[in-house]
This record gives sequence, structure tokens and C-alpha cells, in this order.
Amino acid sequence: MNQADAKVISAKNSTTGRSYEPPAPKWLKTGLRTLDVVMPRTAASVLQRLFTTPPRPALRPDEAAVLAQARRWQGRVRGMAMSGYEWGNPDDPAVLLIHGWGGHAGHMSGMVEPLLAAGYRVLAVDVPGHGDSPRGQVALPHFHEAIEEMASRAGRDSVQGLIAHSFGAAAATYGLSRGLQIPRVVFVGPMTQFGALWAAVQARTGVSQRLVQRMISRMEARFCLGFDEIEPVVLAGQLQTPLLVLHDLHDDKVAIGQGEALVANWRGAALRTSSQLGHLKILKDQASVAAAVGFLQRA
Repeated sequence: MNQADAKVISAKNSTTGRSYEPPAPKWLKTGLRTLDVVMPRTAASVLQRLFTTPPRPALRPDEAAVLAQARRWQGRVRGMAMSGYEWGNPDDPAVLLIHGWGGHAGHMSGMVEPLLAAGYRVLAVDVPGHGDSPRGQVALPHFHEAIEEMASRAGRDSVQGLIAHSFGAAAATYGLSRGLQIPRVVFVGPMTQFGALWAAVQARTGVSQRLVQRMISRMEARFCLGFDEIEPVVLAGQLQTPLLVLHDLHDDKVAIGQGEALVANWRGAALRTSSQLGHLKILKDQASVAAAVGFLQRA
């Protein structure tokens, strides 16, 4: 599949790629539209603040139980505190877990016991602004540097795999393109096309495309990057790390077309689909988890 085909998939399957965020309330939509007319720079600043402040869903009891068994550690990403978790024998090879936007380490908890049983040590984090980490405004570079922090803590030579969910997969792709060395990676419901993300922002808030573009330009200037250049389906063409994508056919947050487009552009990547699991249940589905662990063991 070429890049044009990938764009067609994106248009047909536009989804948010951002979990847990309901439509903005009417008063906020009205306020943003008014600001866009009278104070466009302020409107872009407010929209950026909203966009970069993740929601914080509560831990489920089963997730809290798994996190309670971990050795806790603290890291820092771009000056922001980050909560970390580690399970298993410190001498075992390591697998890194990274959650998605608006998620937390508990979402990845279904992976922990199967990985330990397979002989791995497991590390996970609450990216700044998420989970047990302090609140704050974050973006893709924070996710990327959270992965780098985990790899450094684990010992880079001991890291044998990474499992990333949703927006975490976009950050992992960016990291791999910048020299992050991980032998095998698994992406679950990966967010791979930023066009769908911007469309979702516009749909959620009711603002103009012009205002969304101003927000994008502000973020690109702040983080010194171009979103078109670091889009996962674009970066995929230069990557050869063995990749397995797990994607549910009924994912209500990131459409299957985004996973298909990534696999089509990533040399040697494989896609495994499931049904009726959606964006989150797949993370704890026994068959999906077994596929992820089995793929990492092939190294």
C-alpha cells in the first residue's frame, strides 16, 4: 500500500485516537468560537491547553492490585515528575509497557503476569499528566522521553521488547526513528495518522479548521517538530524493527484502518485482528496478550 492509499484509509476511518474524552460542553464551544473571532491567539492558546491536558480515568480494582505488587520508582520527564513500576527479577531481560493518551499503567496490567511467567522483567509508567503522576500539559515528546527513561532504568542492553497502546505507539514509533534500540515491538490499537486526531479535535470542540491549524503551529514551534514529518505512517517507511500490531475490528477510538496503514508501510510488520474487544478490552484479552508475549519470545 502506498502513501496515497494510507490517506484514503484515514479519510474513511477517521477516529479520535484519544480515549475517554467526551464532546466539549456547549459553553466551552461557544467561548472558543467567540475567542477565535476577537482574540485568535488567545483562542489557540486555550485550545492547546485543552488538547494537551489528558483526562484521568480511575483505576479498576484489578488494575490497582497489579500495580500494588510492583516496585515503585520515580523519574522525571522534561522537568515533570513521573511514577514508575517494575516487576520481576532485576537480572531478567526487560519488556517496557507504555499506555495511551488519557490512560495509565493499570491499563497495561493484563500484560504483567504473562510476561513474568515468560521470564521477563516488566517496567511501566504513568506518563506525566497521567495516572499517579502529577497533573500537567503533555504531548508526544513526553511519551517518547518516558519510554527512553524506562529503557535507561532497565539497562538498555537488557531491553528485549516493548508493548505500546494507542498514542503510546505513536511515541514509540517516533523513538525508534530517533535511534531507540528495541529488538521487537508490539503495538495495540495504534494511533498512526495525525489527520484523524486533528479532525477529532475539531469535531469535539466545534472550532474552525483555521483555529486547529493555529494550535498545531504553536505546538510545532514549542516542541521543535513537524507533525507531518513524524506521523507514524510516514516514519514507518524507514523502520525495520520486527513489529506485531494487534487491532480490534470494532475499535471505537482508533479505527482498524490506522493499524492497517502502519503495517502496510512498515517492512515486515504483521497484523493480528480481533473482534468485539474495542480499544481497551483487547489489552486484557487472553488470546491477544498471548500473541503479544509469544511474538516477543521469538527474538
